[in-house]
Amino acid sequence: MAISDNGAYATCGGKSVHAREFGNGGQTYSMELVQIIPNLEITMTPINPPIFIPSGGGSFDFNVTITNTGSTTITFQGWIMVLLPGGSYYGPVLGPVGLTLAPGASITRQRTQVVPGGAPPGSYSYIGYVGTYPATIADSSGFPFSKGPG
Repeated sequence: MAISDNGAYATCGGKSVHAREFGNGGQTYSMELVQIIPNLEITMTPINPPIFIPSGGGSFDFNVTITNTGSTTITFQGWIMVLLPGGSYYGPVLGPVGLTLAPGASITRQRTQVVPGGAPPGSYSYIGYVGTYPATIADSSGFPFSKGPG
């Protein structure tokens, strides 16, 4: 087995112990390795809920807190996606942002999200993630908002 220089892939080949020939028999396998990022928590909290955006557009404020609950320093990314009324995801609308947190440390920020008038009416979910963008998610948190018809 061989690991790529960046640690993202493993390549291996070979026959079982019952093989009657030497070599790998032409079978080679490549696997993408997944990085697990433990001990991260994200909390997204809307300010002045429920959030309703009028048909012409508007904005809302929210707080995001990320905590390293572990005993080692963690380097990771944070990003925010929007689940649209039709069920598809849009974004990231923020990030991915690279962050490093010491053991037991937290970071809290207040942010404002603008919603354009051209966004379709309906119910949305605003979701924050921590991990390694886009596929490794250590934790997520979110809240709903809605936009009026135009």
